[in-house]
Amino acid sequence: MAMKIAERLRHEATLVKKAQAWIVGLQQKGRDYAAHREWEEILNTRSAAEIANILVMENEEGQRLRSSHPFKGVITEAERLAIIEDAYAS
Repeated sequence: MAMKIAERLRHEATLVKKAQAWIVGLQQKGRDYAAHREWEEILNTRSAAEIANILVMENEEGQRLRSSHPFKGVITEAERLAIIEDAYAS
């Protein structure tokens, strides 16, 4: 899923604003976690292309960051299900 989100980010830099708004919404609800603050820093200081690269890093840091990424709702439910189906077909 991270690969699909990264692909979209490379073509739709406006997704960064949506992710920033998602984090602000969580913070307003009292859900201000270290992972959200880390992503807030990334979103505010990196380009969309750099963020896309972070999402697909194949190391422990990439895995850790993917586990709390702020791009909920970026891909549709149909896309999500297709990705899961593909993964199990492989």
